[in-house]
Amino acid sequence: MNTYKKYLLILCCQIIILFVFIYKTDLYENAGFPLDDAWIHQSIAKNLGEHFELSFNRGELTTGSTSLLWTVILALNFAFFKVNPVYYTLAINILLYFLTGFFLYKLLKEETDELTTCIIVILFSITGNVLFFMLSGMEVFLFYFLSIASIYFFSEKKYIITGLFCGFLALTRPEGLGLFLILTIIGIYNLINKKEEKGIIFLIILPAIFFGISASINYYISGSFLQSTFIGRRWLYELHDKSFYLDLNRAWEFICAWYFRIKQYTFGINESGSLLKNLFINGENYLLFFFLLIGFSGIIKDGLFSKGSKKKGSIFLLFIWSLGLNLLYIIFLPALGHAGRYQPLNYLLLSLSMILGAKFTIEWLIKKRKIHTAAMSFVSLILTFIFLNNSLFWSDVTKVSIFHINNTHREMALYLKKYIPADEKVAAFDIGAIKYFSNHNIVDLGGLIDRCFIPYLLSGNPAPYLKSKGVKYIVLPYLYNEKTEIGWRLGLFKESSKIKLIKMKEFGTTKEIWESGIDALYHADPKQVLLKIEYSN
Repeated sequence: MNTYKKYLLILCCQIIILFVFIYKTDLYENAGFPLDDAWIHQSIAKNLGEHFELSFNRGELTTGSTSLLWTVILALNFAFFKVNPVYYTLAINILLYFLTGFFLYKLLKEETDELTTCIIVILFSITGNVLFFMLSGMEVFLFYFLSIASIYFFSEKKYIITGLFCGFLALTRPEGLGLFLILTIIGIYNLINKKEEKGIIFLIILPAIFFGISASINYYISGSFLQSTFIGRRWLYELHDKSFYLDLNRAWEFICAWYFRIKQYTFGINESGSLLKNLFINGENYLLFFFLLIGFSGIIKDGLFSKGSKKKGSIFLLFIWSLGLNLLYIIFLPALGHAGRYQPLNYLLLSLSMILGAKFTIEWLIKKRKIHTAAMSFVSLILTFIFLNNSLFWSDVTKVSIFHINNTHREMALYLKKYIPADEKVAAFDIGAIKYFSNHNIVDLGGLIDRCFIPYLLSGNPAPYLKSKGVKYIVLPYLYNEKTEIGWRLGLFKESSKIKLIKMKEFGTTKEIWESGIDALYHADPKQVLLKIEYSN
């Protein structure tokens, strides 16, 4: 089987799993996004595409989108195509899904054998979390594609294209600048040691220009070089007490959180009584962690100690960038986000390291090369079943999440549109779908859109701000116990706030339906409740 046919095998696997995954989510009958944040992007993109205005509420400029490039791509739909934003976004992400697989294949086949390359790409493509990201409506696959393509073109010494892709990556998410810094340091080191051509300078120019454009827009609108959402997210995860973190406890908690996420929601390891019973039921899955550690060790060894090797070092660069992304978050925002979307490269690193670990282990245990292929084929078959089972689980999570956002956030928005006058301002914490479908002027309680709200958010007393804005209605997320954790954290129920909240309407999803979504994602509380505000004199 030649190289062309082997990639066709990968492509066929991708098409089949895509069809099954999308079919199981009932996206045709239940069109929507499983994350409310996706509707924030759509709301800003709508204003950009229809009115050439970077705003969430018309007439109010904002840097509330963490991904300027993704917003521009989405805005093209509102400017020219005008199709259902769910299907347009899905089409873009499917294209990026195929491009990511193609460039990952090209990158890997230069440094390992064809069988190992195919297994890695296929396992990554059928990972449940990865497929969830494709339907999430977010910029994750743009981040995947640009990261892998940048490393590939860098290894091919095509520095102008590398610089272009690194620039796009920085516009996709600001932390994407980290890959540019890594490649620049390596390039300058090689230039000093006369291992590189002077063309490396082209790698530096384009990303600097692109990041400068993004930073200038942010500073012009908000007076800060970073987007407004950064402070809001730090408040949400209770991390706003410091500008950055360099303590081991935070780092260890972050690593442990990722360990438990992979353990339960990728490998499917569940606690089952005694240690012996647990090992008997989950033993083969614990073996995956062994392969993972071996793979880590092998990649580091090849990257640091294989002098004179003809390998281009692309796998090692991908490994370093994945670790570097985690380090950036450990320092500035040690949180996983929804299903780990802030550090999506970890799922790529998972497939990469695990398969290479299995390959290294088989080569060490079995001396006869003829048996290597058979052993790797057997291991890959077992892994395929494990990951397919994981993707089926995530298709259910995606379906439930889409239903929940539609059943609560969207329904609340439609209620506002029908019963609350269009000129009334409404405050909300989950602002995405509520803004998009109601089209009311939404006052953001999460600190994502309006930088002027940040001092009130951090002080724990937003009432004066809401009163100054003339807000009479507020939508808060509620738990099943009829309490609102976010409302209490905002300080809305303190006596010092001098306001009274009167419940008007609620939309919620039953615990039986939403329980799996809460456990896997915990990105949205079960209920959205509309309250009327009465201010004290």
